Amino acid sequence: MTHPTACHCCGFRATGIGIATKTGNQWLCPDCAKLARRIATIKRLDPLEQMAIDGGIEAANKFMSANGADLSKYNEENARMMIKAIWTGCAERMRAIIGAGA
Repeated sequence: MTHPTACHCCGFRATGIGIATKTGNQWLCPDCAKLARRIATIKRLDPLEQMAIDGGIEAANKFMSANGADLSKYNEENARMMIKAIWTGCAERMRAIIGAGA
């Protein structure tokens, strides 16, 4: 790093410690550098996982259409059932995507 730059994580001034990526270095400030090992292991969703989320969104919309959109009125069982619907929607979409050979 030859010119001042912002920390990739927090935006404060980076100090010459970075993480190498395919597109260049992601420079870090001293505080974020302490977390570099953790930052390097953060997994982002891949394209198939992103598409599977659409199944969860559709399941949430269907559940909320049947049970109301005001989550504050859900009892614990309804809240859990909504999460189950989202989780199932994502899983079913992932199976469909993989089954279609995407």
